Amino acid sequence: MHTQMNRKILVTGARGFIGSHCLPILIKKGFKIHAVSRASVPANTPQINWHQANLLDEQQVADLIKRVEPTHLLHLAWHTKHGEYAMAQQNFLWLDASLKLIDFFKKSGGCRAVIAGSIAEILSKSNYSISKLKLKSALETDFRGLSSAWGRISYVFGPHEPPEKLISATVKRLSMGERPLIVPRNPAHDFVYVRNVADKLAVLEDSNETGTINICSKRLTSVESIVSLVERAFLGDVRSKLTPLGREIFETVEYLKATS
Repeated sequence: MHTQMNRKILVTGARGFIGSHCLPILIKKGFKIHAVSRASVPANTPQINWHQANLLDEQQVADLIKRVEPTHLLHLAWHTKHGEYAMAQQNFLWLDASLKLIDFFKKSGGCRAVIAGSIAEILSKSNYSISKLKLKSALETDFRGLSSAWGRISYVFGPHEPPEKLISATVKRLSMGERPLIVPRNPAHDFVYVRNVADKLAVLEDSNETGTINICSKRLTSVESIVSLVERAFLGDVRSKLTPLGREIFETVEYLKATS
C-alpha cells in the first residue's frame, strides 16, 4: 500500500509540451517526481529529481527503474517530430521501448500507470496510430494486475506548444506582418487546452479509473474559427475572450507574443 507520503512518479517526456504542464500539478497532488529527459536536464529541486536517459536503450531503462523504484508512471515520451512522425519507422522502436518500460515498471512493484494515447489512433492508419493502438492493446491484455489508464488526447494547444502547431504558426505569420494562411474547409476538430490535458492526466494518476479515457474539450471547432480567434487575440481584441475557448486562445497568443 503506497501512502500519500511515499508516492514516486516517473514522468517520461517531462520537458515536452504536455509534460512540462503536468509537473506542477503533480507536485500539488503530493507526488515525488522523477522526471526523465533524453536531452540535458535541469538541476534537481526539492520536488523534482531529473534523470537523463535514452528510453530506447533497454539497459538505461532497466537501470532507471531500478534506481528510482517508482510507484506511479506517466508515460508521455514518443517520437513526435512535426512532418515525419506519422509514418516514421521510429514509431515501432517506441512501441517496443514502451512495452519494456511498462514491464520493468510492473516487475519493480509499480502500481499505477497512465499512458498517453492520441486521437490519431482512430483517425488514421499511420505507423504512429498503429503503434499506439498496439501499445494500448498490450496494456489491456499483457499487464493484468497493473492499474492503468489510457489517456486518448485530442488536438492540443497552449503555452509552450511547438512552433509548427496551428496557433504558433499563425502568430509567427502575424508577427512578421503576414496574413494567416488560408485554410481549406475541413471538418471541425476537438481542440483542447494543454493545461486541461495536464490536469486530467494528473487526476488519472491520482485515481483508480481504468480503460480508455478521452481527454478532450467536448466541443468541435473549425480550423478557420481557430485562426480567426488567434488573429483577434493577436490584435488585442478582448472580445475574443468571451468564451472558454477564446480565453484559452487569448492566453496562448499572449504567451507566444511575449516569448517570441
